[in-house]
Amino acid sequence: MKAALFLISLFVLSIMLFQSDKVNRQELSNYNTQDSELALLMREMHEQAKLLKLLLVNGEDIDQYEADVDFILEAEPTRPSVQGDEFESFARYFLKTNKEIYQNPGIDNYNIMVESCVACHKEFCPGPVRTIQKLRIKVPS
Repeated sequence: MKAALFLISLFVLSIMLFQSDKVNRQELSNYNTQDSELALLMREMHEQAKLLKLLLVNGEDIDQYEADVDFILEAEPTRPSVQGDEFESFARYFLKTNKEIYQNPGIDNYNIMVESCVACHKEFCPGPVRTIQKLRIKVPS
């Protein structure tokens, strides 16, 4: 009797473990572990923004450092739900603010560009918001 109870318990336990493993594998397959085009572009844009911040704080010329960011409208996102009119509006506003930095370099225009990034990320991908906020240049009062 004890042997039968042990075998039944072992059988139930193995089913539970198999089901648990099956769910974990399914969750992992739903998560894209490769970087999307948009994620890679965002990282490049972040590096460019850090460089712009350094140059602006030091009063250096930024014309030669203009990044190619127009790809933001075409880059494949990690999650398809990011695509659409709302994201496109945020992206177009970012492109406008980014262009303004090079036409009229200055800390105020730079901070407006950073805020455009924060606003979009609050809607679509909040994870890096704090990191992006650190890009702001503090203006003395």
